[in-house]
Amino acid sequence: MIRPFRIVEAFLKNAYDYSSVQAELPEDITQEIRKWGYENIPRHILSGKGFEEDKHVTIKYGIHIIDFTEVRELFKNEKPIKMTLGKITLFTSSGDFDVVKISVDSPDLHRLNKLISKDFEVTDTHPKYQPHATIAYIKKSCGEPFNGNTTFEGQKVISDTILFSGKDNRKTIFKIPH
Repeated sequence: MIRPFRIVEAFLKNAYDYSSVQAELPEDITQEIRKWGYENIPRHILSGKGFEEDKHVTIKYGIHIIDFTEVRELFKNEKPIKMTLGKITLFTSSGDFDVVKISVDSPDLHRLNKLISKDFEVTDTHPKYQPHATIAYIKKSCGEPFNGNTTFEGQKVISDTILFSGKDNRKTIFKIPH
């Protein structure tokens, strides 16, 4: 028998500081990105979480609420999100890893990011919003061979699927009505 405090302890281990809202990428492009990562990024340079399996573009991180229904309500009059993929670039972190990512251009994402910031209490952990799709976490200073790669540049993507990831680690997916 599991004692109740152990359930709470396990639950809290997976908790985050804030909630987030993400636009899920369609399965076909998700598969292309995974394949590119597996074929081009050597396993020995992976760090931390390694390959990012959940392909998405974060719309907003730092949200204080944990109830997805308020966010879903915000999207009820929205249209699917249009994005254009850019070059593969790097985020260098102050930690022991860097991030290989695909830059994303999307006026829709920038507008939604601002709308969420306006309508909800948020903490901006990264004040400059830079939409991107993470491919992998790698060891420091190992990403230069990938920086500027144009494999995905110019691809048009439309997302109608939103993931609300609560700071309590509960995840809820909903569709943007068409």
